[in-house]
Amino acid sequence: MQKSQRVLMGVLAVTMIVLATAASAAEFTFKFAHIAPLVHADHRAALHFKDYVEAKSKGRIEVSVHPAGQLGGERAMIEGVQLGTIEMGFFTAAVLTNFIPQIAVTNLPFIFPDQKTAYRVLDGEIGDKLLSYFPEKGMIGLAWGENGFRDFSSSKRPIHTPEDMAALKMRSIESPLFLDSYKALGVDAVSIAWPETFTALQQKVVDGADLPYNTMALSKWLEVQQYVTLSGWIYEPMPVVANIDWFQSLPEDIQRILADGAYELQLVNRALNALDRLQTDAEARAKGVEVIELTPEERKAFREKVLVVYDAWKEKIGPELVDMVIEATQ
Repeated sequence: MQKSQRVLMGVLAVTMIVLATAASAAEFTFKFAHIAPLVHADHRAALHFKDYVEAKSKGRIEVSVHPAGQLGGERAMIEGVQLGTIEMGFFTAAVLTNFIPQIAVTNLPFIFPDQKTAYRVLDGEIGDKLLSYFPEKGMIGLAWGENGFRDFSSSKRPIHTPEDMAALKMRSIESPLFLDSYKALGVDAVSIAWPETFTALQQKVVDGADLPYNTMALSKWLEVQQYVTLSGWIYEPMPVVANIDWFQSLPEDIQRILADGAYELQLVNRALNALDRLQTDAEARAKGVEVIELTPEERKAFREKVLVVYDAWKEKIGPELVDMVIEATQ
């Protein structure tokens, strides 16, 4: 075979590969961002979302999942969704409250008595009402992921009552609502950024903190905290959101696949969190962590202390909305 023929055949072969690649390339590619680490249930749920929408679209959709704050802190990522530089993601209600104050109702301490009630409220009319506030902020809310119920940890003493916490210095996330809630419990709370929290606990700059039980284990807190109180004092949902202009520009069938995928994420996220929590509990007890489960009377004592927070935040959230959620949880 002459050299020119071999070159021509080589060019044709490369061209065919390029054409085949182009033919198989996705029509719609986008970024999906969140703050959770790689091993967390939130990230595994995000990967399920990716697999689901790519399979259902038969390759027309390609999702690039960015975990662990790769695209910035939560506030920066939410702003990215508003601007359209990040198409989708799911983010904690505590940070979304900076953009949509009504979402703070889900973070009111002890407003949800249990997981079943939280799901019933968010999966119903109230959840739809909360998601209806997103479009005016440049986003569309599609489903309710979760970080889960936040519990207390301590290196000094077991926590059964608000009085047990009075002499403790607790770390709080950088949220006015959380700080107000700690203050109502008579606690000296300090805002410490997430990257510095483990070191602060390890070096006893603070005595304790709050976080979902399974996330405590993943973050190595249980190596430096001897006591965990399963208070479930604040529920932390994570709405799945998209840039509204981008989402509405997509064909209707693609919008439907993404909405269905967001619901799939919600279901898988909740199931994985429940499994991880059970595993964390077994492992923590086996390692000698003292795990305290509040009695109904102890839980009532905590809730009565924080009712002043409801009054203080009603005007910021909306009195009617707060009353609606309280009534729905009865």
